Amino acid sequence: MGDSVDEPGADSKTAASGTASAARAWTRVDVVGDGKAVRVAVGGEVDQASARVLVDGLDEGVQRAAEAGVRLVVVDLDATGFLASVGLSALIHAFQRLQEAGRELVVLLSANHRLVRLLWTTALHQVVPVVSSLDDALARLSEAPAAQPAEEPQPK
Repeated sequence: MGDSVDEPGADSKTAASGTASAARAWTRVDVVGDGKAVRVAVGGEVDQASARVLVDGLDEGVQRAAEAGVRLVVVDLDATGFLASVGLSALIHAFQRLQEAGRELVVLLSANHRLVRLLWTTALHQVVPVVSSLDDALARLSEAPAAQPAEEPQPK
């Protein structure tokens, strides 16, 4: 019910693909926070070969947020072991789509997760908000009004 897009079997969140260290990417989309947000949980290794799984999960999250009238989409990367540039690009694209629709995307990532360094090195955290817990993500709903559609930057 509501879960979708390529999650491995119920007893395991990852599945080997070729080598013992590589894990097939998966996503799961659900409504959280008493119906206040949509969470797109992402796991495994997101690279060029598996990026479509992430894109499909983000698309479903955007669609579910629109259908439910939810302002916030939380992309939970805590179960993600690797995120290639194609995955970063997919996050930025989903962030822009939501912003244009007056909605918000935040990335949830534990403070000690190994992907934190990637988000700071690539400066993604300057484009897409990053929080360390679902409670922090939900708190954003009371902090700021709904995002307005993006305006074109004015030349200086």
